Amino acid sequence: MTQPLLQVTGLERSAADVRLPSLVYGWPVLCTLSHGEVLEIEPGDIQRNKGVLAVLTADSPLIGEASRFSGLLRALLTPTVTHSGQVVALVLAETRQLAQTAAAQISLRVRAETAALTVSAALSAGQTEPPLRLNSGQAAESLLGARTFLKQTYRTASRLLGSPVRGVATAVWRGDALTVFAVGQPDPELASLLHLSQDKLLMVMSAVGAVACGGRLSSLLAAIGAAHLDRPVRVELPVVSLGRTVAETVQTLQLGLGSEDRPLAMLLHGAVGSPIEDRAAVQTVMDLATIYGFPHCELSLVPLRLHLPAETQRGGPSGWHELGFSLEVAIEELAVQLGIDPLLLRQQWIGEGATGDGAALLGCLKQLNQFGVRAQAGESPPNTSRDRSVRLGRGFASAVHRTAAGTRLFGAHLVDAAVVDGRIELRRHRCVLGARLSIDGAEAHSVVLRSLEQARRLALQCELGMMTRTGWTARTCEAGGRSVSVQQCEVAFVALPAGELPAVGAEDLARLAGSGVAASVVNALSAALGTRIRSLPPLIRVSPRGPN
Repeated sequence: MTQPLLQVTGLERSAADVRLPSLVYGWPVLCTLSHGEVLEIEPGDIQRNKGVLAVLTADSPLIGEASRFSGLLRALLTPTVTHSGQVVALVLAETRQLAQTAAAQISLRVRAETAALTVSAALSAGQTEPPLRLNSGQAAESLLGARTFLKQTYRTASRLLGSPVRGVATAVWRGDALTVFAVGQPDPELASLLHLSQDKLLMVMSAVGAVACGGRLSSLLAAIGAAHLDRPVRVELPVVSLGRTVAETVQTLQLGLGSEDRPLAMLLHGAVGSPIEDRAAVQTVMDLATIYGFPHCELSLVPLRLHLPAETQRGGPSGWHELGFSLEVAIEELAVQLGIDPLLLRQQWIGEGATGDGAALLGCLKQLNQFGVRAQAGESPPNTSRDRSVRLGRGFASAVHRTAAGTRLFGAHLVDAAVVDGRIELRRHRCVLGARLSIDGAEAHSVVLRSLEQARRLALQCELGMMTRTGWTARTCEAGGRSVSVQQCEVAFVALPAGELPAVGAEDLARLAGSGVAASVVNALSAALGTRIRSLPPLIRVSPRGPN
């Protein structure tokens, strides 16, 4: 059963369904500016209204045992505003409607400061951090002697991570023990943030809505509010306040080929709209270039400080994970210019005599052929459909991931897309991963399918809409929550070279599967549309499909 069906039928409950005696409802007061300082929060007469129990701010005096959370409350409701939608106060009331109404009546006096909402704005304002540089060989000098040269700029836009649903958490204290009802996976740091031992914290998590943003902020505010009032408290936060945004990137890639169209040099200059969060993800770009046979490689990446909701999911999508996007899309463009099948071009670059990591990736690429890359009986090859109103396209990309131990894992993707009467459909996704599994095969298959679905959704997520003056996110509903499935999704695992691949668990498997999905989707859409798409997400209409 799908999660929505489980919830509708009552077979599984979400955190929003929890009802406890004497439950108090918390609703946030949000700052709509993206950079500034909250000078004053004016509640007016709302606390005189019957049913409004408290308005918590950074300086609110907490009662009794709750006073030990004063420092944490100041950190959570800090008056220093760094992104639009930041929570600066919390209204606690007897009903949800009353809390929401009271929060809307609170006025803020804010000193606005110049905000950088895009990569170009941050570069112009000089809001940069020290650059990250990696190199091997002499890329710039080698490009001068290239016989075939490609230079393109690619962009991945800032996007909200997850569905546009609210983060909900309910907290209740029983003596010095806390129970939290929330959505998603348990937060391993929640106990330490609340200065509780693990045996004093019970987290009841719901899988319903788990693709939504994390609930740390709502859980912490609910716990503080419950301690302050000595009653159960449910806090509901909108998605823009939860701090889960994939950063914008701008990537200028130069590729040079030598004699016989062999790889010669790769030079990638780029900017990413967030601090460096995953150096391993940066290194994977060098890994791919090396496996493809580029003897000269150089990366120069500038981290920027944008005033957008910041990524908080450690190890999750951050913008840095999409740096391989430019390399994989550029390879497809080169293949088109050279008149070579893009899958065959990748295999030629790696070479039949490859060993180690090269052999692992080569084995994955070859497995795609066995999946039926070429037109099978009853299938129409790309762009040769009998119905001229339907245009088909195919896109490839490699996947690469470095584990915490530094082990490199590889895989490959094939995505089939169609343009039907001007409407885009993703029809098939084939994924081959080079991995020895440390988990059950059925569980591994489920982990990969879930990761592929989330990666496709993120790849086609609409850009975070913002008002130029305030930075307020203006598009958080229909377009932001679009889910993209495919008619058919096939997964295979290869263990090449035999015995040399490490056994991997669910987390590393999911990250490997998600790598390269965006590039394969965009390559497929470029082929189907008959024009190259160099930005992500593409501004197109996607036909919704049912579950895999």
